[in-house]
Amino acid sequence: MKNNRAVGFKAVLSLIIAVVMFFGMLPLGMRSVSAAAMNYNDGTRHKLCSDFSMAADNYYSGAYSFDTIKVQKGDSSNNSLTAMHSEIYNTLYTLMSDTQTYYPKYGGYTKNSLAYYWQFTDASEGKEGYWYFYSDVKNTEFNATMNREHVWAKSNASFYQKNGGSDLHHLRPTIGYVNSSRNNYTFADVKGKISDYNTQKVDGREVIWYSKPLNKVEVADDIKGDVARILLYVYVRWQQPNLFDFVSQQDLPPLDSDDTQNDGKPVIESLDTLLEWIHDDPVDTWEMSRNDLVQEVQGNRNVFIDYPEFAWMLFNKNIPNDMDTPSGYARTCDNFDSDCEHEYLNVMQNPTCTEDGFIKYECKHCGYSYIEKFMAKGHNWECVDKENHIYRCKTCKEHRIIHLADSINKISDGDLVVIYCDEAGKVMGCAPSGNGKLEDINPEFSKGKEMVIDDRMAILTVVDNEDGTFSFVCNDKYLSCPPDGNGAFFTDENNDYCKWTLTNVLGGKYIKNAAAVYGEGENKYTQYLQCYDDFTVYGMRSDDKELFVMQFYLVSSKDHCKESEHVFEYITNLDGTHTMVCTLCGYSQSGECEYKDDVCVYCGYKNDNNNGPAQTTSDAEELYGDVNCDKVVDMSDVTTLQKILAKLASYESYGKMSSINSDCSHDGVVTMLDVTFIQKYLAHLTDSLKA
Repeated sequence: MKNNRAVGFKAVLSLIIAVVMFFGMLPLGMRSVSAAAMNYNDGTRHKLCSDFSMAADNYYSGAYSFDTIKVQKGDSSNNSLTAMHSEIYNTLYTLMSDTQTYYPKYGGYTKNSLAYYWQFTDASEGKEGYWYFYSDVKNTEFNATMNREHVWAKSNASFYQKNGGSDLHHLRPTIGYVNSSRNNYTFADVKGKISDYNTQKVDGREVIWYSKPLNKVEVADDIKGDVARILLYVYVRWQQPNLFDFVSQQDLPPLDSDDTQNDGKPVIESLDTLLEWIHDDPVDTWEMSRNDLVQEVQGNRNVFIDYPEFAWMLFNKNIPNDMDTPSGYARTCDNFDSDCEHEYLNVMQNPTCTEDGFIKYECKHCGYSYIEKFMAKGHNWECVDKENHIYRCKTCKEHRIIHLADSINKISDGDLVVIYCDEAGKVMGCAPSGNGKLEDINPEFSKGKEMVIDDRMAILTVVDNEDGTFSFVCNDKYLSCPPDGNGAFFTDENNDYCKWTLTNVLGGKYIKNAAAVYGEGENKYTQYLQCYDDFTVYGMRSDDKELFVMQFYLVSSKDHCKESEHVFEYITNLDGTHTMVCTLCGYSQSGECEYKDDVCVYCGYKNDNNNGPAQTTSDAEELYGDVNCDKVVDMSDVTTLQKILAKLASYESYGKMSSINSDCSHDGVVTMLDVTFIQKYLAHLTDSLKA
C-alpha cells in the first residue's frame, strides 16, 4: 500500500534538476559520505536532550515547519492501518522519503555499509566503538558476535535487506545471542503482566524479558523510547501498516524484490504501550546526535526523535504536558489544556561563560511550568599581563595563559610540545576525526613567528623511553597506531606501538613508529606520522613525502624552571581559590586561599561569605533592584522581593525606598516580572535595571 504523491513539476525545472543530478551527483544508492567528513557520536546515553541540534532546527521549514504540521489532522480510529490515510501521516511520509538521498548497503564493512557507519553513528561521547542495542554495552568493552538487528522484524515487514531493511535509522548492531532471544516477538510489557517468562542477561544484567508461547518481548526501561521511535519511523517512512494491529494480506504493501514474506503481525502490542514507552523514556543527547549523523549519510531524519509529540498528533491524542521533549512543545502553554489563571514562581540558574542558564516558571496553583533558556555567554578575555600572556575573563574572572611556542630541533623528556606539519599548515589535535585519524588544527602565529597555542591542539608531554624512542602523552593517553594498518589514536597503555623514533630531514623530522609495519614483501611499508586530511600513520611514498615532515613547537619545558625556582604571581579567582603563574616559564596551577584575618595571604581575596562579587550601585539608575536598600544589587534582593510578594515580608522592614527600587519594570506595580529583571541583570543578560 503506497501513498500517491502529486509531482507536478514544470518541464524547465525538471530539466535543470536532471542536469544538476547528472553532473553533480552519483546515482542514487551509490553515494556515500566521506569518512573524513564524519564525526563520532558525541552524545551521552540516557542524558536528557532538552534542545534541538542545528541540523534538526533547519530540517523543518516552509510546508514542513512544525507550526504548519501541528495543525494538520490525525486519525482517531485507534487503528494503525486506517491512520495511514491522515493528513499529518502523508506530510511526515513525504518529508522523510523526499529527503532520503542515500541507501546504505546491508552487509560487509566497506564505506557504504551499515557496519561501517555504525562506528560513527552509534559511538558515544566522541569515542571509537559502538553501543550494542538492547544491551547498552559498548563493543570495545564487551566482546561478542555482532548481529544486524531489524528492530521492526523482517518477518513482519515488506522489506528484507534493502530499503527499510537497510536503513540506518532502523537497523542497529546487537549482541548475537541477545538478538536470538528477542526473535521476532511483539514488543510488549512482560514483567508484572504475565507470570511465566524468560530473561536474557549480558554481563550478569538482565536486558530483555520474553515469552515464546505468547510471542512477546520487553526491553529495558531506558531502551523502550528508542524502540518506539524507531517503530514509528518505519511505520511512516516505509509505510508498514501493522504497527499495533494485525493486518490482512490484501492490505499489506507489496514485498520488496528481495523479500518473501510479511505475516502482518503487530510489532508492538498496542497504541497505549507505544505512547507510554515514548513518554517514559525521553530522547537523550546520544539519540539526537545519532539522528544528525544519519542525516549526514542518508539525507533524512527520524522526525519522532525531534518531535515525539508527532506520535500523539498522528492518532489525535492529547499530548501529555508533563513530557520532556527536545522541542519543549509538550510543556508550553499552546499544549496546556487548563482554565487556570497561572500565577508563577520561578527558579533561576544563571548562565556562565561555559554553561547554559535558565529561568523555570511554575504555576503555584496547577503546577504548569515552562523554561526560558539563556545560552552560555562565552568568555570575554582581556589581557592583564602582556609579558606573560595572561588573560582574564571580564565576566567570570577566569584566568588563562596564552602560550606562544617556538619551533625546536631537539625534544627532551618532560617537554610540552605540539606537532606541526608545515606542508599542510596543520597542528595535530587530540580528538578523533573519523576513519582512524586525529583532527588537524589551523594554528595562528604571532608577529614574531611564534605559534599561538590553544586548547584544541594535542599538547603532548614528551616521554624519553631511554631506548632511542619517545612516547607522546595527551590527557594521560599515549599516541599510538595499529600494528599492521593505517591510523592514529590515543590509548591508555604505553606499548610498543606507542613508541616513536625521530629522523632528521630538511625542515623537520620524520616521526616513525618503532613497531608498526604495513603489508608484506615488496609492498611492506614502515609506518610514519603523516598529515593529509587530518593526522594519521601511513607508509611513506615519494610523491607526498613532504606531508611526513613534522616540526616540534615547544609549549614549555621542565628545564625552564626547577620546581624550587618558580617565581609565582598569585591571581585571585574570586571564589576562594587563586591561580599561581610563574613569571619566568609560564607554569601555572590553582590553589586554595589561605586566610589571615579573612584575607588570603597570597592573592588578597577577602573571605566575606557573600558568594562572590556583588553588583554595587553608584547612581540613581542602578538603585533599581536594591530591594533591601543596602546600596548593593545582588541575589539577596531577589530573595527579599520574592518574600515580599509572597507576603512573608514587607517593604517597611527595609526602608522607604524599597518599594520604589523594586519597580524595575517601571509600570507602577511590583510583580514577579520585577524579580526576573533583577535576575537577568545579575546574570549579565541586560545592562540596565530599567525596562
